[in-house]
Amino acid sequence: MKLDSTEKVAVGLIVILFLLLFGTFMFARVAVDRIITPPDSLDSDRITVLDALLNDLLNNPELQDSRDFYGTPGDKNVVLIDDPAAPLPKGYHPSVPGFKITIHPPETQAPPDADRQIGICIDKLNLEPAANETAGLFFDAPIEARMFNAGGSKNGGVIGGCIISYRANREHDKWQVQWLGMLDP
Repeated sequence: MKLDSTEKVAVGLIVILFLLLFGTFMFARVAVDRIITPPDSLDSDRITVLDALLNDLLNNPELQDSRDFYGTPGDKNVVLIDDPAAPLPKGYHPSVPGFKITIHPPETQAPPDADRQIGICIDKLNLEPAANETAGLFFDAPIEARMFNAGGSKNGGVIGGCIISYRANREHDKWQVQWLGMLDP
């Protein structure tokens, strides 16, 4: 069956209308889910795991070289990126003793005339027990974070970043994170 130009335009308009309606429905569904879903223990669990994760990222001796490379050795200022792809819990205030962690949007960069500043972005945070029991390394880990230079090059510029994999386990009603490894290309 061959369509003339008027029929092609009509089919095109129907497809566009369908996509607009479907997109609006999906957007409304997400918005409604966010409005009517009450905060529960999952938010509390996520906050506990985030604090444990940040604590490990900033204190694990295995990660010291990466922290020193992407940031400034000895600096206790950290940029935590709140990426819309994996947003932090609303109102989250990181708690890692000895560090000043500020939350910024993804575009944030320290000025070039500043010392290097370490940046961290949590790309995946899956607390489902099944995902954590069968956790694999890299790209299959239930928790993934990136460590990178969040700007500043006064003490030498660096590019790139590393991906750090974790799993979380609840033991005796307390969450713990386990470092699985790091990919630093």
